[in-house]
Amino acid sequence: MSVFDLSPDEITALSVVIGFAFSKGLDPYEQNSLGYFFSTIGQVLQTIATQSFLAENRPLTETQELENQLAQLEKRLTQLQEKLKDA
Repeated sequence: MSVFDLSPDEITALSVVIGFAFSKGLDPYEQNSLGYFFSTIGQVLQTIATQSFLAENRPLTETQELENQLAQLEKRLTQLQEKLKDA
């Protein structure tokens, strides 16, 4: 079982337990510093994931769309020419 298999409640509870465990023995300044450190790691992971989603799902540009339409028309034209040859 991995952390990704946990339910929302379980992962939240785990986060609370880990947060309390890390805070023990640290003064408030150290807790704040460590908290910001983990937040920065989270933000970097979110930025990487967001950019990956964007790159995978980016809509086609107008030029790309026109190129796709042109390729489809050329294919259809070739099919029609073949039919005329066979007729």
